Amino acid sequence: ETLAAKLGSKVTLTNQATGERHTYTLSTKNEASPANGKISIVSPLGKAVLNQHEGDVVKVVAPAGEMLYKIEKID
Repeated sequence: ETLAAKLGSKVTLTNQATGERHTYTLSTKNEASPANGKISIVSPLGKAVLNQHEGDVVKVVAPAGEMLYKIEKID
């Protein structure tokens, strides 16, 4: 069974539209610092990834529109 993304997980995502790959650590709202690779679990991306698994594709509804991200890896 693959790991589910949770608080403190390091998650590698690929933007399905652009192919860009990013790695983020899921953190609390107070610890969040996107510039330092820490995203809040209450942010649109954090909420979409939380409790999902490697290989899943998640939909993020952001002000810029809908984006799809594939979860490549969870550490």
